Amino acid sequence: MKKRPSATGPWDNPGRSWLFVPGNRDRMIAKAASVGADVVMFDLEDSVPPEEKANALGKVSRHLARQPTSSTRGDTKPAAFVRVNRAEGEGLAAQLGPVVRGGLVGICIPKVESPGDIATVSDMLTEFELKASLPAGSIWVQPIIETALGLLHAEQIAGCDTRVLALAFGAEDFALDMGIDRLDAAAELDQARWHVSVAARAAGVLAVDCVYPRIDDEDGLIQETTRAKQMGYQGKLIIHPRQIEAVHSAFAPTRREIEDAQHTVEAYEAARLEGKGVTALDGRMIDEPVVERARRLLAAAERHPDATL
Repeated sequence: MKKRPSATGPWDNPGRSWLFVPGNRDRMIAKAASVGADVVMFDLEDSVPPEEKANALGKVSRHLARQPTSSTRGDTKPAAFVRVNRAEGEGLAAQLGPVVRGGLVGICIPKVESPGDIATVSDMLTEFELKASLPAGSIWVQPIIETALGLLHAEQIAGCDTRVLALAFGAEDFALDMGIDRLDAAAELDQARWHVSVAARAAGVLAVDCVYPRIDDEDGLIQETTRAKQMGYQGKLIIHPRQIEAVHSAFAPTRREIEDAQHTVEAYEAARLEGKGVTALDGRMIDEPVVERARRLLAAAERHPDATL
């Protein structure tokens, strides 16, 4: 992933699994750090009924206040994010103020449709960071693309602010906005999923795929996550802890991929010693882009050896 200058410091979290946790559920909040997700997103939006939203905000705020401050905004696992409700002005400020605490790593913003949405949140975060004695720019932002208008502006949204860590795709609301059925195979969403992934990659931010809604269908989850990986996604939104292992497995390099990458690098380096810029391995051309992909895969496997199969 391309590096971007940022006031928020490095991000050292794998970012494969982004688990939504209802903000009004004490037991789930208490267990969130121990279930194995890379990122926990305490939810104030869809998973919380309207009459419970104020209660959820208070619970999440108190939980974050008890957590240690992260010095590099992603050096701990899981990283704590909060998904707020879409709102403007005082309604948005009323959600952000209570959760900007030392234990917060990022804010997830639903239904983002323009760079202006991010600018508004970023300005508010700066104000609340100073009030909480946190460095300005220390909170990341993850916009979710969930509407046709948001999709058309995805490139600008992904690259508009150094707070933007990841761009996510929200399939359920996107299907609703488009007036289409959300099918198991998700072929109807392919164009939109590709668009979000390309926009994220072009901006040098993480691409996070949509939720797979069938909690008990592990095979379907693995298939969809594997396809997301092939689309360039590095992470996936999830709705239940039982989905974590399957998502991590799908994103992990396999032994076969690692071995192939090692052979690719070795063959290319041997060719370079002979003064060649291109070589062949098992009937396949090996040039600089191919070997660079192999090197990146090996680097990923080295960083997270527990994730390899």
